[in-house]
Amino acid sequence: MTNIFHVKNFKLIAKIAGGAVVLILVIGLWAIIKVATHAGPAPTISITSPQNNYSLQAQTVSVEGTVSPPEASVLVNGVRVHADKIGHFSYQAPIPNEGKNQIMVIAKSRGKQATSTLTVNRIFTAEEKAAKAKADAEQQAKDQAAAAQDKAVLAKMTTSYDDIQKTTSYYDKAFPESYRESGVILYIKKPDNAKPVLYLKVQYHGDAWLFISSYIFSVDGANYTYLPGKMMRDNSDTVWEWSTDPVNDTTMPIIQAILAGKQAKVRYSGQQYYKDHPISQAEKTAMQDVMDAYGVLGK
Repeated sequence: MTNIFHVKNFKLIAKIAGGAVVLILVIGLWAIIKVATHAGPAPTISITSPQNNYSLQAQTVSVEGTVSPPEASVLVNGVRVHADKIGHFSYQAPIPNEGKNQIMVIAKSRGKQATSTLTVNRIFTAEEKAAKAKADAEQQAKDQAAAAQDKAVLAKMTTSYDDIQKTTSYYDKAFPESYRESGVILYIKKPDNAKPVLYLKVQYHGDAWLFISSYIFSVDGANYTYLPGKMMRDNSDTVWEWSTDPVNDTTMPIIQAILAGKQAKVRYSGQQYYKDHPISQAEKTAMQDVMDAYGVLGK
């Protein structure tokens, strides 16, 4: 029994040892391949044409040179270029800009890289200069027109600045904020040095509490339900209830439907009662004005 036990242990040990040897051989082979793959110096690039700071009037320039080793991949301004058996490459590179244009040649081989750069000066012809001047003037006119249009859009807004929160609020002048009227209002808050945020405010004003929990917008017969994040309520001789939430993927389609639709109204749905409010053309115009201003501020 003892001899049999020792034989079995010997076979097990031999099997484990054999596996370890195989693993060592695999690791060793992998290390040899890795070293061989990355062995050797980094590739080299020699640009023979054009010379640095070469000047020309053409729209392209022939970039020629050699790379070593010849099988290295070559990129000229990001474009893959084929090198022949002795490493010679040639590429007709575009020179789009007047004045200085940089040409960068990159060679990659066995995980290593070499880079060579040069500058080519493009001289515009008289015809090109005239065309550029015309294009610049047209672009300047477009920019001025766009700036004037943006200014006109923002001129429709009334603003208030919160020096604590460092935020500017934008409301449409034609539809001023008031708690003593029912309505659907869009407005913008723009923090200093940050993107603007669009808000949807829905408010109810009346003689009796509704305790609103949701809104149903009806636009040309199609219904959209909106659940506000938080309802606010107050009263004096009358009562008003309202909610204010940032516009999101749920409310933006509602706003777009209202602006595109012919007839729209909102139902203030309360715990027991409800009240309908037709959305007037003045409200829709004010909403569109705010949307336009939101686009301008978001540029």
